[in-house]
Amino acid sequence: MADDSAQGADEDNDADLLDRYLTACEWLCEPRIVGDRAVAPAAFREAHALAPPEIQRELEILIDVLERQLVEPDFGRAAMGGPTWRLGRWMEEIGFDPESYVRAQKTARRRTGPAGPSQKVLRLTRRATKELGVSFEDVEVVPHLTRSAVVMAATAFGDVTPTQVWQWFRAEVERSRLWPLWVGEIDDVVEAKAQVTLAASERIDPVRILKDRRAHRRIDPGDLDAPPTTATTTTDADPATELRSTAGGGDRLHLLPAEHGWIAFAHLGWEDGGTSRRSEHVALLRHFEQRYGAELARIDGATLELHLAAPVEPALVQQAALDRLSYGNTTFGRRELFDVEEVGAATATDRVWGFWWD
Repeated sequence: MADDSAQGADEDNDADLLDRYLTACEWLCEPRIVGDRAVAPAAFREAHALAPPEIQRELEILIDVLERQLVEPDFGRAAMGGPTWRLGRWMEEIGFDPESYVRAQKTARRRTGPAGPSQKVLRLTRRATKELGVSFEDVEVVPHLTRSAVVMAATAFGDVTPTQVWQWFRAEVERSRLWPLWVGEIDDVVEAKAQVTLAASERIDPVRILKDRRAHRRIDPGDLDAPPTTATTTTDADPATELRSTAGGGDRLHLLPAEHGWIAFAHLGWEDGGTSRRSEHVALLRHFEQRYGAELARIDGATLELHLAAPVEPALVQQAALDRLSYGNTTFGRRELFDVEEVGAATATDRVWGFWWD
């Protein structure tokens, strides 16, 4: 009996593994089904997470080439031959026919319309509902991205705040590779421009930009000669700890294929009214995340909000305050800050940094 039970467990494990590998194959076919090359890098990353070790290197090579091709269409075509051939052989070995699958999916989607969200997203939102008690409605796939990129309305919050909802999905990013972002009224998500924006941002020095802006705005570091050095320092208002999301009344939660907020930003067609190029915002948001742990959590027509897991380290408060003032108009809680000393005091305690542009 014990041998029979062990054999049954092995068969179940083999079936689960095969199902995982077949799902990886389906992701590899997704760009052909939707007819959009911009989908390919994100779809191949999904496949990479499910694929066996022996073909992961091939996928890594293809992901690198596909990402570069969004910027340089003719890049690396010769390098794709070997990895593509080995992937094809692997598909044959596990019994997956990509040509038949692509034809069937194209036919089905013409009849029924675009595919719904991926099973990964559905499982993720079900867990969030169970653990948070928050309902998600009108879950829609974001155009031009993979089926794991969705936008949805969140309702029935109870005692849970939009900030807590964001924190829950943020804690899942390492596994889901989907960045949560509360979004108000902005233009559509545009994957085709994301890789171009990210590539351009790599050539930008955010420290120099902030220094130039300080000079242009006549921000005097001397006004912060005696900055607050402990998290007990307060202003006349409570520290900013909550996002100003109007979830339930306008904002919708996006899950975007990114592991950092600055990458998620690159997917969005957002402009600040002409102050900075989108690539500059990406470089600056990367700087805030890497230097201070301030991560993009909300965006609307004129505002960006960054969330920190903890207030800035005391030794960094002065520089962080100067960087906040240099980036854009600064908010604290639900009011604007214009005074250098106020921003310095707020930076010692804030866990949400708000910026707005005219």
